[in-house]
Amino acid sequence: MKQTCAVSGTEFEISDFEQSFLRDIAPTFAGQTFEIPLPTISPLERARQRTAHRNEQFLFRHKNFFTGKPIISVYRPDAGLKVCSREDWFGDQWDGVDFGREFDFSRPFFSQFHELQKDVPYAATVTCQNENSEYTTGTGYCKNCYLINSSEYCHDCLYGKLLQKCTNVVDTAFAYNSELLYECFNVEKCYDCKWTYYSQGCHDCWFCDDCRGCHHCFLCTNLVQKEYHFLNEKLSKSEYEKRVSDFLSDH
Repeated sequence: MKQTCAVSGTEFEISDFEQSFLRDIAPTFAGQTFEIPLPTISPLERARQRTAHRNEQFLFRHKNFFTGKPIISVYRPDAGLKVCSREDWFGDQWDGVDFGREFDFSRPFFSQFHELQKDVPYAATVTCQNENSEYTTGTGYCKNCYLINSSEYCHDCLYGKLLQKCTNVVDTAFAYNSELLYECFNVEKCYDCKWTYYSQGCHDCWFCDDCRGCHHCFLCTNLVQKEYHFLNEKLSKSEYEKRVSDFLSDH
């Protein structure tokens, strides 16, 4: 069936499978089934609502609520929140118990919860024991990193998401135990690769997809334990180097 999104006004489809699924998971209490209503907003708008609470894209200049010193924060200055450094948030100069309050049953829950959110201090970023990585969030044990998030144990990485134990990785996401990567996605134990995706144990590979244990491959896909391949064609070392050189000079 077709439905018009209540937020964007665009049309989206609710499949027969989705309708059946919602009926199957409807809860039953004391013999009465409570049907789950069909969605009134599109999948895209639903995704936006689910992720609206988590800012991974933007950092802002803010002021420490306790000291007035400038800090970098994931919260906008005009959000009306009390923001402080991680050190102050974990410090002893404030006690969360002091912000407790009685619940007013005559008022809606969410309006009271919103008031509480405005009053309790927030840590400016989600970080742990980083070094020279001020412009990151969701990171831990990182050094000399800039604009990465959801990452740990990384050194000299820029513009990435979900990097784990990586070094010298730029414009890459979902990389694990890798080094010297550029524009890669979902790779593990890779070295000196560029524009390589869904691959493991590769090195010196360019524009490759779904490769395992390969090295010196260019514009290749679905290869395992191969070397000196260009467009999935096996070449000698000298032929391979010439093809790559010609390709790069033409582009």
